[in-house]
Amino acid sequence: MSQTVRFVKVNDVFYPEVFTAFPDKEEAMVFVVEMVEDEELDRDDEYEISAIWYEVGEGESRTDEFFTDKELIRMCENGNYDAFEKRVKERGYEVHDIQKETIFVYDSEMEFDE
Repeated sequence: MSQTVRFVKVNDVFYPEVFTAFPDKEEAMVFVVEMVEDEELDRDDEYEISAIWYEVGEGESRTDEFFTDKELIRMCENGNYDAFEKRVKERGYEVHDIQKETIFVYDSEMEFDE
């Protein structure tokens, strides 16, 4: 049994949420707008959304939950994936980097509050 964990960065800025699936373009645009409006991210012409998929534990994907989202985010230290892997292993669990994915969204495709 394993826990599926995906983390996301926008232009190398960690988005503090745990995903169970890679975000699609529409979802990415929502959190880019949120990050810009919350001043966590500078407005730009192009945004690179990179996601990494981990499986924590052994066995079938999405069949267990060893850590809460809050614990996972804290262990990741604002996008430090090496620290995340180290902390998971220190707690006695296997952790596997399964896949990375990158998509781009553009300022002209989104609506921001001015």
